[in-house]
Amino acid sequence: MKKMWCGVVVGLAGGLLLAVGGRPLEAQHPVEHTEWTLSPLRTHDQPVLPIFEGWYQNADGTYDLCFGYYNLNTAQVLDVSLGPDNFIEPSRYDGGQPTHFALSQLPNVMRSWCVFTVNVPEDIGTERVVWTLRANGHEFSIPGHIGSPHYIVDEPEAPSRDRYAPLLRFEPDGLQGRGRNGFTAGSLSVAVGRPLTLEISVTDVAGSPERAGVRWVKHSGPGEVTFSERLIDVGVEEEGADVEAEEDDHDGRVTTTATFDEPGSYLLLVQAVDNALRDFEFHCCWTNGFVEVVVTP
Repeated sequence: MKKMWCGVVVGLAGGLLLAVGGRPLEAQHPVEHTEWTLSPLRTHDQPVLPIFEGWYQNADGTYDLCFGYYNLNTAQVLDVSLGPDNFIEPSRYDGGQPTHFALSQLPNVMRSWCVFTVNVPEDIGTERVVWTLRANGHEFSIPGHIGSPHYIVDEPEAPSRDRYAPLLRFEPDGLQGRGRNGFTAGSLSVAVGRPLTLEISVTDVAGSPERAGVRWVKHSGPGEVTFSERLIDVGVEEEGADVEAEEDDHDGRVTTTATFDEPGSYLLLVQAVDNALRDFEFHCCWTNGFVEVVVTP
């Protein structure tokens, strides 16, 4: 198995993967010298690229490194367990990364943005946090670091773009959070095959209903999770849109159900992005929330 260093910033321009500096990967590395190509995109047997999105500093002086991923398959969803095929070094940062690599699900967006963060100390200096993924016979690693100001991302708001991370609240216990560093709402329990109701509200920091997009996805767990609604535009009614639309003109509250086909421990991720689902491409601003679910036989 050949290991490749994934030192790219991934974007879409006519469906072409771009490297730093804007040159296509095929121009830098001829197709005959690569393990895969995006011309054309393939349904199966492509790798998953770990992506370093950037970093930001917290109020306590520590930093958060933001990671996402790009499943290059157009039809194959992959699960890669923690361990030799999915690990972070140094090992003290290992364990928070996803094991489930979904298709993006978002209209006109082909990858998953900042699905987890790694918190590093203020004195991290030049140390790098490296995420390695092996899938479909391909291995890629990406280093996260605070070594370049070009990787600084706006968090939790970008006033110059009039973008603000929504306040996400889990109902009915009311646990809430804001920003990409994420928070966990606690643990729920449900039996295999029985729908679990997941209710959240999405507001601005003042508590007013927020026009936002919500995305539900399995972060980790042994089996398949089916959501009754996995993509929801909150406060948007758009006839003929490609995403499921739901308008709530009262409190920004939205509900979905999750059904599990195998027992075990799961972690679900919900992302609430300012304005609408399609605005993930602007890198700001959204909130990550996690729900632990224990599924019994």
